[in-house]
Amino acid sequence: MAEIGGKLYLFGGNDASGSTSSMYEYDPAAAQWTEVGLVDPPSARFGFGMAASDGKIFVHGGDIGGGKLLRTIEPPSCVHPP
Repeated sequence: MAEIGGKLYLFGGNDASGSTSSMYEYDPAAAQWTEVGLVDPPSARFGFGMAASDGKIFVHGGDIGGGKLLRTIEPPSCVHPP
């Protein structure tokens, strides 16, 4: 989870289908979660790190399934929330 502009962002994880590349934004003022439509999302993953800097969110590392681990930050892994 990462914070930008007072809103929280949650990416990836697992659901019944496996790893996901979905991103959600939480607005504490409205107490509401909204799915963020990403044009070029990072690959679906879980067990990763996430940080925010200069209005950008970076997703790094993690497991993309089948025990395949990512160890670097890929260029599409930097997302700019709306």
